[in-house]
This record gives sequence, C-alpha cells and structure tokens, in this order.
Amino acid sequence: MAAEPTADGVERGEGLFVASVERTMRVLEAVAANQAPIGLTEIAAATGFGKSAVQRLTHTLTSVGYLEKDPATRRYRMTVRALDLAHGFLVTDPLINEGLLHLIDASERCGETVNMGKLEGTDFIYVARLPAHRMNVAAALIGRRQPAYCASGGRAIMSLLPRQEVEALLDARPLRALTPLTTTDRGRILEIVEQARLEGFCATNQEVLLGELAVSAPISDQFGRPVGAVQSSVSTASWTLEAVREKLAPQVMEAARLISRPRLAKR
Repeated sequence: MAAEPTADGVERGEGLFVASVERTMRVLEAVAANQAPIGLTEIAAATGFGKSAVQRLTHTLTSVGYLEKDPATRRYRMTVRALDLAHGFLVTDPLINEGLLHLIDASERCGETVNMGKLEGTDFIYVARLPAHRMNVAAALIGRRQPAYCASGGRAIMSLLPRQEVEALLDARPLRALTPLTTTDRGRILEIVEQARLEGFCATNQEVLLGELAVSAPISDQFGRPVGAVQSSVSTASWTLEAVREKLAPQVMEAARLISRPRLAKR
C-alpha cells in the first residue's frame, strides 16, 4: 500500500507517521505565522481542526512552554523558548556556518544590506541578515518569507534548477502581485529565470516591496545544485536598477562564489 499523504501533501510512512505530532506542529505553525496573538477560533480556521482539538493542543503547547496565553484576551503567542529550535538550526546549518563571514565581507565592501536565504517549498526564506542601515523590524529578522516567483533570491535559485523543476515551482502556487510592479506572467518569469542563469544574478525592481530594489546570486553545492542565494536590497531613494546591476551584482556574485562548493570534475 502506498504511503498516505497528509493535507499538506506530506507522505505518511507506513507505521511511522504520528498524526498527533503533525497536528501539534500545524497549530504551532499557525500561531507562529500570525503577526499578532491569535485565538482558538482563528487557529481552528487556519488548521482545519475542530475547536476542541485546538483547545487541547494549545493547552499542551502552553504547558510545555512553547505558547503563552494572555489571561485577559485568551489569545496565544509564541514564547522565547521557540528560539531554542531556531538556534539549533542556526548553529548546525552548514550554509550559515560557511557563509556568514563572506556575507560580512560583502556588506563591508558595498556598505549595504546583505542577506542569505534558502528555498523552502515555494518560498524564499531568509536565514541570515546583515542590515546596513536603519530599517523596520520585520525586514531585519531572519525567517521572513517571500514568494520565490517574485523574489530575486527565489529566481536566482531557480536559475540553477532544471526547467521542469522551475515550472513545477511556478505551478505549485498562485502567481499573485505583491505590488503594482510584480511580474506574474508565467512565461515572463521563465524568461527572467533564464536571463539570471546566463548573467549569474537576478535583479528585481520593487516586485516584493515598493521602494525596494534587490539583487541575488545563487549558491551551489559540489554538483551544481542550488542550496541558497546571497541577496542585497537597497532603497529606490538612493539607487537605480542600473546601478544595482552594475555595482551590487558583482558583490553578491563574488560572495555566492566564495560560499559555493567547488564543482566536482566530470569523469
């Protein structure tokens, strides 16, 4: 019998999948994804679970210290203990450990914000951020996600993927505009990804945030597969897209080259 997929498409291994753990994690993810404390009704809506099940799961997560409940509003939010899980990832991830010094060097050379991110599902997610100037809190935090189809980092990573994998990524979610300048035409995105493959970087003009220009270069493993991207973002008040391509693109490409693993020689 084939493994049964969950609602999220994750396969249940025969006799190994623990459904209660999946439900617990989905509740935790629903609370973490909300940018404000969240109530039982909203968690139930986000997960598709019944309110009584959500009540038991939130109580358990509160008891073990990962959620806290406001006694006045009866709403939940993550606790500082969640950082233990994030710290465990940060100190063991090879890309972060090998790349952080190169990000610092690149940031010092160009005097601008330099970040590093990975592809997670259909999102580009930041795993290291070095802000060069005052910026809003949300934009400075690791863990921030952007749709890969419109983020420079996502497109840079896709530039090292086979065409069929890129098409599968684009087909896996709706291509919605985040700003009036977001490219959502599938064919045009494929052209941009191909251009990034030829140039070694991808630059975007306010496609994720108005007033933000971004440029990214892919990081590859020893087999030439993408494992992440180096990204720099700047303000349209100080930069033009042409200047980003001319001055910042070489900086992120050099950082990505230094972080990438040397390609194995073909036999």
